Amino acid sequence: SKRGQSSMAGLASRFVADTTRRKQLLYRAESRIEATRRLVAEALESRSDARIILFHESIAEVVALFGRLKDDGRPVVMEHSELPSDLREQTLDLFRLGIAKVVVSARSLIEGFNVPEADLGIIVASSSSPRQRIQSIGRVLRVHRSRDGKEKSSRVCVLYIRDSVDEHIYEREDWNKLVGLGRNRYFQWNPPDVPVEVQEPPRAGIPGEASIDLEPLSVGDIYPGRYEGAEFSADSQGNVVDDSGRIALNPQGVPAAIKHLKGRAGRFRVTNQKAAIIVRVQVDDGEWKTLYGGVLAKPFAFGPQQTALGTFTPSSLAPGDRYPGPIAPVEELRFRQLRGGIIAKRVPRGEVFACGPNTERVVATLKALQRDQHSISKFYVNQLGHAFWHEHGVPRFIAALEKELEFPVDA
Repeated sequence: SKRGQSSMAGLASRFVADTTRRKQLLYRAESRIEATRRLVAEALESRSDARIILFHESIAEVVALFGRLKDDGRPVVMEHSELPSDLREQTLDLFRLGIAKVVVSARSLIEGFNVPEADLGIIVASSSSPRQRIQSIGRVLRVHRSRDGKEKSSRVCVLYIRDSVDEHIYEREDWNKLVGLGRNRYFQWNPPDVPVEVQEPPRAGIPGEASIDLEPLSVGDIYPGRYEGAEFSADSQGNVVDDSGRIALNPQGVPAAIKHLKGRAGRFRVTNQKAAIIVRVQVDDGEWKTLYGGVLAKPFAFGPQQTALGTFTPSSLAPGDRYPGPIAPVEELRFRQLRGGIIAKRVPRGEVFACGPNTERVVATLKALQRDQHSISKFYVNQLGHAFWHEHGVPRFIAALEKELEFPVDA
């Protein structure tokens, strides 16, 4: 979204803005606030000295929730990173001493505050990161002794908006393992109605790769684990590209496997521990499935981008020969078989097209290579003026340019 004024940057910016608005909508849901107020009221009515911690991701919503509870007459304080340090210390002291019964907190409390003898924790809202959820729960799910010497356990309420991305937290963790088998209870609640208990979480947990047995899986089977791991792209020229744009020297036939599974080139992942190749595909009913693509034999290798000169001359190379020269830094260009063949370069407002006799010579060479069954949609020109492309991880020579390709002045 920060890369100039191209159409893709505009689309990315709209996506970022839309997801931000979605997050704000979920954070500010009135039913979330009403459920919190009800839970706080019930806890203080059942035990006057109860201590309650509310976790939230948004400082603005912490301030708003603090105001609502203050209006309810609750002994509440708030804590977040934008408050002065001395005020934050006073706030936490009031809670430790039991003068304040409720503390509304943002991420700073989740990260660094050791909560003593908390009776109720309410995760009002947080990010989708399981780590933060687990840390939040860990602050209050502990056994301690009450003033009469009896052992008791704390309780945590996790609030989520039903039928929204909030439910994804139940896919990312096995909550029975997290807090203990049989210790989770699930409710559907539309305040001010009474909560209705249900038997299952809103979504089933998806196991991590450590829990997946790859032995019975065949290529093309549904992969039963999470879609996680290092992300790469397979292009139509048989290359594997990482997120930095580097091209793997040993694609190992993975691009062909990706094309078989997805029906086209595209993104895939390699899991971190077992090196399973997995891809996401959309099936007929519109749902997304994760497919298994086998196991990567060796990690992808990304060799040196500079090659020593002096061992070759461009005149000794024919189009299609392996190119031994430097493959970085380069200018990336596109070749399309339109209007007899065109060479395009991306610019902030879209793209421009090369022209002139030098361009015609390169286009003729590219078309000849295409007739020889080479697939070339993207190629590069280095600082020596050598044009080359990558095919199955191997750089291959196109031509040595007599001068730079000509593009319109406004390029």
